[in-house]
Amino acid sequence: MRSLLMLLLVTVVAVASTTAATSSAAAAATSGACSPSIKMDTASIRNGGRVIGIRVSLQASRISQGPNQLTRLAITNVTNGRVEMNGVAVPVPSSTALATEQVSFTVNAVDASRGFVVGFVVADRCGEVQKFAGHGDATSPVVSPTSTTSPTVTPTSSPVPSASPTSTAVPTATPTSVVSPTATSSPVVSPTATAPTTAQVAFGVYRNVFPNDLSSVQSYEQATGKQMTIVHWYALWGGWKSQFSRADLDIVRGRGSVPMITWEPWSGSSNDSSWSLRQAILSGRNDAYIESWARGMAAYGEPVLLRFAHEMHHQPAYPWALGNFGNTPAEYVAAWKHVRAIFDRNGATNVAWVWNPNTMGDSSAATYAPIYRSLYPGDAYVDWIGLDLYNTGPHLDWGAPYWRPFSKVMSEPYAAITALTNKPLVLGEVGSTETGGDKAQWIADGLGPSLVTQFPRVKAVVWFDINKEEAWSVQSSNSARTAYVSAMRQSQFMASAAPLLPMLAKGPSEEPLDVVARTTGTEAD
Repeated sequence: MRSLLMLLLVTVVAVASTTAATSSAAAAATSGACSPSIKMDTASIRNGGRVIGIRVSLQASRISQGPNQLTRLAITNVTNGRVEMNGVAVPVPSSTALATEQVSFTVNAVDASRGFVVGFVVADRCGEVQKFAGHGDATSPVVSPTSTTSPTVTPTSSPVPSASPTSTAVPTATPTSVVSPTATSSPVVSPTATAPTTAQVAFGVYRNVFPNDLSSVQSYEQATGKQMTIVHWYALWGGWKSQFSRADLDIVRGRGSVPMITWEPWSGSSNDSSWSLRQAILSGRNDAYIESWARGMAAYGEPVLLRFAHEMHHQPAYPWALGNFGNTPAEYVAAWKHVRAIFDRNGATNVAWVWNPNTMGDSSAATYAPIYRSLYPGDAYVDWIGLDLYNTGPHLDWGAPYWRPFSKVMSEPYAAITALTNKPLVLGEVGSTETGGDKAQWIADGLGPSLVTQFPRVKAVVWFDINKEEAWSVQSSNSARTAYVSAMRQSQFMASAAPLLPMLAKGPSEEPLDVVARTTGTEAD
């Protein structure tokens, strides 16, 4: 049957997170010095080449005066799978008393095309309790934007940095009127222009009222005749939108859109060295905060684009950027892997990680290449790549203080970043000034059919729809607005989020990972 032939492979990745634990006085008295840890190993279960489950083995470490024992195993939740121990189905939730050094159980996918999630905790006789999450992910699940596959774990309250959200976290420009659904001007691009036969590119928008106020989304959708695929906003670790908000994600998903969050590790102050990579991330100071987001994302369970620590070079404003406060490329890569590892241990596999370096005016691809290469964490840690594209015009010097066509702004960084990896590309911020040329034609040329023929790796375009350093917004003139609406109506842009979802699913890995639970507070990233 075709449905069976289409059954997707399941990638099994076992991740673990641990909570600090203290040994009881009684346990310490009976066993001497007690430095426990619990090792988790996983192996894939295959049928005809398909991964249909995982086998989980838990083993307590030995202690100074003899073997340690596991004392309790609790299965806390399972989604789209079933748990078996010695061939017998285990109810969920359940708790089993143990008196053994090692225990194994299996998780079998109910529907291998969708993956599964299982959460469990295990305790040893030193009094230590460790929490784990095991999961297998479908390679390309075909899921409607309104389907629900969220794990049943509810995130606990999020520890947040002490800094309160400040006004610097949000652009201060007043939002202009939104795209008019009744615009009647002639499209800049002729409707007879050659265009792709299938939609390939998602379109999204950033506005400084998102996600608190999404009322303008309907205006974009009415004007373009399409669903807004991506809704973008910013969140600062020590400022605006610091605390993880399930409500923000739910309201965006409720409209049928995919959230994209630019997650910035700072408070909004450029001269604060406490937000350097070493102090803010590599020190472990914010691990509890990072984990609060990871747990929240895992419980949400639906696709999210997370654009973490973007523009990490040639950017004097950002304390995580290369050269600021002594940051090095190696530290940036280590910081990225550190944060990603925390998300993976907590089962937040629904997060698509976007690595988004900076652009540098008229620099050549040869200039970009070594910079990008030194800062790239690697394909195992990145799901999407990104570029920010601005036509600054003559009044703003970001490396090219003059009017440049879209293809000129795009070609060199595009060549460099696409040579680095085969990951899909999102233009995370796109904008053009009105000064120095024809903005409407710039939009028509850049977002028209040539986008997918000249730059085929671009799979999403997110317009920076506010007036800040320049009049970036598509609302800056009637002609710009008309050109934007005309481009979005063309067939290269998706009509809904449905075609984007398979692109956000994680691809298969060759083998499952074996993860040793941390008890020392350190990790090998």
